[in-house]
Amino acid sequence: MKNRFKGKKFTVMGLDGAGRGIKDVRYLLQNRAGVIGTDLKSEEELPEAVALAKKFSNLKLILGKHRLGDFKHRDFVIRAALAPLDSPYLAEARRNGIPIVSDETFFLLNAPKIFTIGVTGTRGKTTVTHMVAEILTETGRRVFLGGNVQDMALLPLLGEVCDGDVVVMELDSWKLQSFAENKISPQIAIFTTFFPDHLNYYKGDLERYWEDKSAIFKNQRPGDVLIVSQQVAGTMKKQGYKLAQKFIIAQKLPPEWSLKVLGAHNRQNAGLALDVARKLGVSDEVSRRALEGFKGVPGRLECIGEHRGIKFYNDTTATTPEGVMAALRSFPKYKKKIVLIAGGSDKGLMYDGMMGVVVEYCRALVLLPGTATEKISKSEYLNPKQIPTTKAQDMKEAMEEAMNVAAPDDIIILSPGAASFGIFKNEYDRGDQFTTLFKRLE
Repeated sequence: MKNRFKGKKFTVMGLDGAGRGIKDVRYLLQNRAGVIGTDLKSEEELPEAVALAKKFSNLKLILGKHRLGDFKHRDFVIRAALAPLDSPYLAEARRNGIPIVSDETFFLLNAPKIFTIGVTGTRGKTTVTHMVAEILTETGRRVFLGGNVQDMALLPLLGEVCDGDVVVMELDSWKLQSFAENKISPQIAIFTTFFPDHLNYYKGDLERYWEDKSAIFKNQRPGDVLIVSQQVAGTMKKQGYKLAQKFIIAQKLPPEWSLKVLGAHNRQNAGLALDVARKLGVSDEVSRRALEGFKGVPGRLECIGEHRGIKFYNDTTATTPEGVMAALRSFPKYKKKIVLIAGGSDKGLMYDGMMGVVVEYCRALVLLPGTATEKISKSEYLNPKQIPTTKAQDMKEAMEEAMNVAAPDDIIILSPGAASFGIFKNEYDRGDQFTTLFKRLE
């Protein structure tokens, strides 16, 4: 294994020091590949990459810029997730006939005879990914997680997976761009929901976003399976799809099954996972045991504790208006007893629908800085006489403002409905700051 990619030349575009990127690069270097790592960030912003280059002579770093020459005469380009659709560097690689892959695509092209389950959707994909993995682990199978799962690099798994293992992959639209380009799809594909998102990246083109998302099933083969929610099925019907693979519309979770995770949206997520299990021959008894024991994923309507009779929920991964609405509707008995911390960086989304639900459910609204906050502030539904609204400069001030208006038996929820760019490193940093501040209250 240590010579698996000996002599192969890679350009890795994007070096995520805190997560998957740097781990994938390390794996390639350990397998004797030659790697050019290129990123727009500086040396100061990527100390992990600089340290790696000192250890491995087969790594060359180009930081603070990209160069067209690094996208020629290579065996593979592993692309950055957020590389623009019209990136001149990826266009240069295509002109030179160099395969462009994501780490997920490259993993699948080199993995043994594993069984792959892929999950996408605007909302719910992380939870469904973990639910499916929990059920299959309960059966005693060897199950691995990959894709967008936080900090989980896929390339190192090439040294661990064996024939017959199951890999459950969470796949966003950028990962699926690479699936489309390389004409691959998972053997079981799950499509949870489809709502407007990332329209800043797609320049307002919702059809282009759908095109990337639907790549999860477009290259499936006869005998493969597609499982979708009722909502996605309606979108597909409008598109006029005729599919070669088996097509399943997920049914509702049996009403007598009781989940630890809150909300109707999570019952839908569990229903999707149940259909995957049934397709794979897992008994409902095993699925019920796994789903009823499932405690949720951090940062997704996660109850982090209680202080002075006030419950706190970290829902930092709710980065769309639909995510916020799902969170608020999970607390029907707490109407006008919720203090919501929201706002952030705009992704080209509309907030009027969300604000109607906010006014219905919330006692008060605290807004974090960002372009989405400016949109929210201008919503015709935001009447300060109906819902007191304050703006905070950072998470510390947001927590203080929330505590000023919350009363015993209230709920404080961080559910932003927007991206984290600006005052946070990423959405996880945003949630971590919220959780840290709560612990200081205790």
